[in-house]
Amino acid sequence: MTRTLLTALGLAAALAAARAAAAVPPRASAEALDAPAFVTAVPAGWAGSRDEGAVRFAGPADENRQAAQIVVRYYAPGNKTFRDADAYVRRQAGATPFDPPGAKPAAVSATRAAGRKARRVVKDGSVTLPAHSMNAKDVPTREELVVVPASRGFYVLSYYAPRSLFDKNRAAFALVLAGFKPKR
Repeated sequence: MTRTLLTALGLAAALAAARAAAAVPPRASAEALDAPAFVTAVPAGWAGSRDEGAVRFAGPADENRQAAQIVVRYYAPGNKTFRDADAYVRRQAGATPFDPPGAKPAAVSATRAAGRKARRVVKDGSVTLPAHSMNAKDVPTREELVVVPASRGFYVLSYYAPRSLFDKNRAAFALVLAGFKPKR
């Protein structure tokens, strides 16, 4: 009984600490991340990793263990999936065969990033968790993409999160946008 009570208290304390951490506005870490095609600010407390042409940051997770994510990626000329920034925006803003009936189209608006004209695409969706489970549930999500043209190719800065975390952690994405410096 005592062990169960201590475990429950420990879990409650961890959950309270996670919620408190999620409520603190993000700040930049002491250093910027210098990738081959760009430099970007790193939100403090977010875990970063690199892969080919991109950097990824993982932030807080919701009760379903679905984490907020920020990705900064450079698409070089000749990309086989997206010919150019316009093709990327069209694909992201367009309807997909997986959209549920009555789904709203993505909102596209003009914005600026790194002193350049850019386009913002905001779209709502959902993910089924846990995957392949008889007890799965739909978790609403939101994604914001900022597409920035380059002299050659283009950049995409994306923020994806469960809807329950999106507004709380949007400031981390704003920090990445403000610290973004393209090299092309």
